[in-house]
Amino acid sequence: MKRQALAVVLSLFATACGGAMEESSALSSQEFSVLPPGDPLIGTWCQTSWPGCATFGGSTGVLSSGGDGCWLVGDTKFTGLTPGSTPGTYIGTRIMYGSGTCPGHPAPRAVTITMTGPNSFTEVAGSFSANWVR
Repeated sequence: MKRQALAVVLSLFATACGGAMEESSALSSQEFSVLPPGDPLIGTWCQTSWPGCATFGGSTGVLSSGGDGCWLVGDTKFTGLTPGSTPGTYIGTRIMYGSGTCPGHPAPRAVTITMTGPNSFTEVAGSFSANWVR
C-alpha cells in the first residue's frame, strides 16, 4: 500500500513539474530554431543550374518558387540544418526528390552547405552538388 501511495505521489509530482512533456516541447523548439536570427543562410536562395528557389529559416529549406514537375512549391529540400564546426558551414539532410512526378526516389542524403560569399553557397550531398545565389 505504501509503495502504491508513493508511486501516485511521484506521478503527480512529475506531472505538476512538467515531466517529459515539457522536455520534449523544449527539444521541439530547439529543432525549429537552430539558425539564429540574422544567420547568413536565412533568406531566399536560387539554384544556379535549376529553375527553383528555396527559402531557408529555422532548420529547413523549402521550395518557394519555380520547380520542375518533380519539385513543387512548398516541398522541403533541406531539413535539420545546423551550423557546422567550421564558420560558414552547415550540416543537415538533403531531400532528393519532391512531391510531384519524379523519375526516381533516391534516399535523402547528408548535406554540407558551405558559404562561398555573402550571396552564394555550395551544397554537397554525396555525389550531388549545386551552387546557390541570392
